[in-house]
Amino acid sequence: MTCTFYDENGVQQSCFPDNADVGNQTPEPRFSLSEAECRLRPADYEYEATVIYEMCSVNSLDFTPRADPVDAHGIKFADDRTIDPNTSVDPSNWFNVIAPGQCRTHVEVRTIKPCESDFRGLSIAMDGVLSRTNPNYCRCFLREFIRSEVVSSPAFSPTNEGPVATPSTGAVPGVCDEKKVIITEIAAPYNAPYAHYIELYWLDEECRGQTITEEVAVSTVGLLPLGPFNVTGATVRDDGFITICNSETAESYYGTNSCTLVSGMTDPTAVANLYGWESVVVGNSTHNFDTYGYPLQLSNSTIFTNGRAVRKLDNTTVPLSEFDIDQWNIFPGECGQWVGFEGMDPNEWVETQGPICKFIITEIVDLDYESTTAAPRYVEIHAPSELDRGDGFDYDLKLVIFHSDDTVPDWNSAVPINYMPENGFLVVCNAAAYARYGSECAVVSTDLGSPANSNGNDQIALISGDEKSWFVVDIFGVIGEDGYGE
Repeated sequence: MTCTFYDENGVQQSCFPDNADVGNQTPEPRFSLSEAECRLRPADYEYEATVIYEMCSVNSLDFTPRADPVDAHGIKFADDRTIDPNTSVDPSNWFNVIAPGQCRTHVEVRTIKPCESDFRGLSIAMDGVLSRTNPNYCRCFLREFIRSEVVSSPAFSPTNEGPVATPSTGAVPGVCDEKKVIITEIAAPYNAPYAHYIELYWLDEECRGQTITEEVAVSTVGLLPLGPFNVTGATVRDDGFITICNSETAESYYGTNSCTLVSGMTDPTAVANLYGWESVVVGNSTHNFDTYGYPLQLSNSTIFTNGRAVRKLDNTTVPLSEFDIDQWNIFPGECGQWVGFEGMDPNEWVETQGPICKFIITEIVDLDYESTTAAPRYVEIHAPSELDRGDGFDYDLKLVIFHSDDTVPDWNSAVPINYMPENGFLVVCNAAAYARYGSECAVVSTDLGSPANSNGNDQIALISGDEKSWFVVDIFGVIGEDGYGE
């Protein structure tokens, strides 16, 4: 019995492992795949196998197959250790006499699907007599086994349970609990392909300044699984962080010593070279300690392309092997609010405002006056939903201006926005506009460089945050491009 298939390079391969013993029920796995490979690309691991069965008579007498019982002859297949008579194949001509020195051959094409079945048996069986006049009983039987295995990716063994706290070894005074590590930020900033990173934080203060000696690794699963990328041997910063960057160039964005480790940008260990749809796991070869995302599932709710995912500071006291989306602020999110590298804060874990879909800029006015200093100018902000009107709020909102082609706001002229009038419109005016419109102006900014005093070639934005970390809620213009197109 032979079984062959063509691999992805067009080379014919045997279905059976090399040097397998005939009839061995537990040969080495012929196919070994990860759960991620089977979940994301199962069709790539289906093989059309040609199985050739041949039975020959080496006796000096005719061999006559018996017609019954039906389950005692023919070709049989099985996906487990039991040969099921219902799956037998009875080729025509196999009931005919096999003369001395003659053979019977049958060819079957079978699809082997290692991701669906970790075991496949192929068997051939026939019984009969060597002579009608001298009924010597003869039965021929051969079974071969093709084993496959689907294994958990290293540091990656998802379950279907709800959020589960990772068991700790127990805190020992003076001893670092190296498993008490969580993911606090994952960054794939807009327009900064060399500034991506994964930020880890050790909750046990005993780990600060200590070298990781146990097995700790990071793996990601996107279109393909990457990793594990070993953290073992790295030293936890004095503030409790280890940040893995995708490139040494990241430090030109975030400052010297921002990156503890560099994963690189080339497979198979480029775990920090994030596209934004990955799940991220920190753990070892047997347990997941902490998880971001839904491994083996692509979910729009966890995508951080052109943005970042930041863990909320409140109530995070233990690692979670199962992802809890309520613990995270994820950008761009449903608001579509991209975040550039300026909005990232590696090696910091502070409470962060999540995406804000409540407010938009609806009008920017620069009236045509002869005097440029006295021209009435204003910016109008609107809350479309009545639920967001007539009340104060603390979203750390600011109306800012990006002068000309500047890539950072003019923080000195930023106008805090912390309430919305009941009519749903908040108008920020310069002094000339206030003189003209009076009470229609909710906020008056007299700074000549303020967003309410733009001469028209600037970018006006509503942002959340400060100089350390910020993101755009809504904007008129394109950051870094002069409004005149220069």
